Amino acid sequence: MDKPQQQDALYFIWNEAALLMLRLDPDGIVREANGFARRYIGEHCIGRPFADMVVSFTANRNPALLAEEGPGLINLNMASGNPVTFRIGVLPEANGMLAIGSPDIEGLEKFQAQVLGLNHELNDLGRQLQKANAELHALNALKNQFLGMAAHDLRSPLGTITSFAEFLRDEASPALTDEHNEYLDIILDTSKWMQKLIEDFLDVSMIEAGQLSLTRAPIHAGAMIAGIRSMIDLVAHAKGVVLEVAPNDPDPILDVDESKIRQVLINLIRNAIEHSNPGGRIWISTHLAGTNLTFSVKDEAGGISQEQCKRIFSAYERAGTHKTSGERSVGLGLAIAKKIVDAHGGTIGVESQPGAGSVFFFTVPVHASSS
Repeated sequence: MDKPQQQDALYFIWNEAALLMLRLDPDGIVREANGFARRYIGEHCIGRPFADMVVSFTANRNPALLAEEGPGLINLNMASGNPVTFRIGVLPEANGMLAIGSPDIEGLEKFQAQVLGLNHELNDLGRQLQKANAELHALNALKNQFLGMAAHDLRSPLGTITSFAEFLRDEASPALTDEHNEYLDIILDTSKWMQKLIEDFLDVSMIEAGQLSLTRAPIHAGAMIAGIRSMIDLVAHAKGVVLEVAPNDPDPILDVDESKIRQVLINLIRNAIEHSNPGGRIWISTHLAGTNLTFSVKDEAGGISQEQCKRIFSAYERAGTHKTSGERSVGLGLAIAKKIVDAHGGTIGVESQPGAGSVFFFTVPVHASSS
């Protein structure tokens, strides 16, 4: 090969060939890099230690040792940030070393085959997941239909039981023994609990079936709270719990479905009462911020752990603390409350820690005339 041909060959190798070439000084610093190296490792490779370009999980990063051991597979960081495996040999030169390498085509092909296989597996898993989701959706719809039908069919006979039990207590109580009156009270208490449970099941089945509809109308927040307090004061008094209601100043007009927001607030207050000890206090307050009003219900009960706070608004989830008078619950009330607040475009949450009580709160929009 004459000199011009040699020069052409060297030019091709240094500038065009898919071959990595790095000239290193005795300390392993890159002093020159051919076109391939500059394109794929980056221009910044010049002046850097060769060891810094080697991916950390490669055992040998010392080019002098590589020169002694012979060619081997080395993982180098590319300009893209991804590592690529090269088969590299290091040759000694008068003023340092010359690292020459080419991409590990065989390894790359194996890797690509593995990726292709994983893609096929992921596609199969995706199809299985879609099928399982469709089946789960159908089962959930069937469950909601069953809950709704069962709850609806149970409500009428249970109402009859409650009505006759109340009639007996009002009309025949003086003629009954103390033991029989106690039995009658148990029937009434159980019937009322079952009625509440059935109403919750109906609410859940309607909400999950997408049948939650809102009838919004303007209502003063203060008037709504006053109406709720007059109704629930008896429950608090029976438990020996004191309700404290902060003045509504200002008293905005809300843009809500009153019956459903009343249901949310009553649920939070009842929960606070049921978890409070006799002599405890519960504070009900509001705070206006921009176009939203926040309702807060604070108690002095046992509190809830942070882990339970994350799950408490899920269906069938109950707080870790026990209700102080043995009241029963299946954990639907707070889940229903969240769905109602979400439907209004608001948020609901809780701040609590064990032994320090809890603050349940939710936000709802105010009427345009109040903002």
